[in-house]
Amino acid sequence: RGFRSNDERSRFYSGLMRAFESEIIGLQVQGVPAGDGLELLARHHGLPSILLDWTRSPYIAAYFAFEDAVNQPKAKLAVIWVLNRSRLADEIDDQEAIELIENRELLRYNTRALEQAGTFMRVRSIVAPTEDLLGAALQKCELPCTEAKQVLRELESMNITARHLFRDLDGAARTVKIRSIV
Repeated sequence: RGFRSNDERSRFYSGLMRAFESEIIGLQVQGVPAGDGLELLARHHGLPSILLDWTRSPYIAAYFAFEDAVNQPKAKLAVIWVLNRSRLADEIDDQEAIELIENRELLRYNTRALEQAGTFMRVRSIVAPTEDLLGAALQKCELPCTEAKQVLRELESMNITARHLFRDLDGAARTVKIRSIV
């Protein structure tokens, strides 16, 4: 969806969050966080968001990149985006445009994010693509998909599988599916 301004996008996003909060009433959720915690939970479960989720683990990043690659047979490259946090402050002209959310307490009810060594970033601006906003603090690593099977087998030996990263039935099914491919 295209937005004409940051305010328009913000209003739309607030509506999504209110709808998500209403939809989860009665679901078996360990606890329902408020504010930023709810926002992180919604993002991590697929709600379109102004948040980007990252992992602090290069191994987990590789898992997601190569899992995507084996699920797209025509893909030639697996892509891992690396955020150099030490360069972040120097690269962003508008410090209000990007916010790192690093309060692990917000992940208390988000077991997926905890398992995935998750960290989040709020992107408040639509004036430029995120890649441009982050500048040289962001690197794109492209790896050949021909390595996917070997990489995923090695990651499984480290217990990095969807079953471990999601800890639910969907994760277990994804793990079995990947094993059947690799």
